[in-house]
Amino acid sequence: MHTTILQTTLFSKSPLKGYFRYENLFQIIPPKKQNSLYEHDYPLILEIKFDQRIYPERSTNIWHRDIWEEERFEYIKRQSPKRKMEYNDPWVIAFQKRTETLRPAAILTELRNLLTLFSNYRFFIYDSKQSWFIPIQPEKEKGVIHEAVWGQIGYISENREPIEDFSETSYEQLPIVPKAEYIKRFRDYKGYTKEDQIDFSDNINILFSVYFSLSPIEKTTYYTACHLYNQALHFQYTLPSLSMVASVMAIETLMNMNEEKHEACSACGTSDSIEKCDQCGAPIHRLRSRFRKFMKEHALPDQDNLYKEMYDARSRLAHGDLLREDLFDTGFYSGEKDNEDRLRKNSLIVAHNAILNWLLKYQINV
Repeated sequence: MHTTILQTTLFSKSPLKGYFRYENLFQIIPPKKQNSLYEHDYPLILEIKFDQRIYPERSTNIWHRDIWEEERFEYIKRQSPKRKMEYNDPWVIAFQKRTETLRPAAILTELRNLLTLFSNYRFFIYDSKQSWFIPIQPEKEKGVIHEAVWGQIGYISENREPIEDFSETSYEQLPIVPKAEYIKRFRDYKGYTKEDQIDFSDNINILFSVYFSLSPIEKTTYYTACHLYNQALHFQYTLPSLSMVASVMAIETLMNMNEEKHEACSACGTSDSIEKCDQCGAPIHRLRSRFRKFMKEHALPDQDNLYKEMYDARSRLAHGDLLREDLFDTGFYSGEKDNEDRLRKNSLIVAHNAILNWLLKYQINV
């Protein structure tokens, strides 16, 4: 058997109180042992079935990782003309062994990012590291001062080895919400409480089906946008300037894929299709207008001013500016730079809408 089911632990800012399974590919279930004292981060169990083989032994391409492995192997072949790339070559053996070792983690990361993009919740893992920490005081020990101790960050699930089949669960399916209602919710995880629970939109299966049906170049481009958007969410409170840039870059990734390709100058790399100024002959890229056009087509058509501000902020940040949040001042919403905190949050929302709507345009082909 070449396929296996890997079980691992994810976290979210809201608890999982039901299960969800997508076809015969993966499922998420609550942990068997629930703890009423959970605060802030809630563990859940992810089980995913995948082909353990790497390219070229594997012939199917389902995940972005599958496409990456094929492209990487073929690239190295082209860069190594003196090598026959035979399997008894020690260098090839070492390269393929490393690819095989990293394959499960790469697919788990891909699915985690997709679950975040296709929902109103952020799914994440802890970085495996040791550090100093101060134990949280139990209720019965209020007033007791605990000393800092050295420990390992993490959470251990029951099964850390591959399993033969998806786990049985007594839970009902998690709540499914109509798409029109679901997309209105704000994605700020700081607003979640213990009373909330993870739910999905009623088009969640369609989103996964369309993603898995994309052509290699479409899937690579879309997953790049997905990955950038996850970075924007991850850094929104720790590195807000990078979060703002990442949310716009995610849109630019999709925007550039659909544009007509033209021959570029061999000397400077400028495309011959770029408009030139009548006076000085310098290229006019019109990047902001192209960005606004894409956003009005795939997100909200009546938010042109927001799209202008998003792209202008991205340009400032890429050329040496910082958001006020990075300077420990979110502003007072008095206009212009004082509105940056609100701009960054609204950018996450409309970028999310645009990335999902871009994918749904392919629904007819599924």
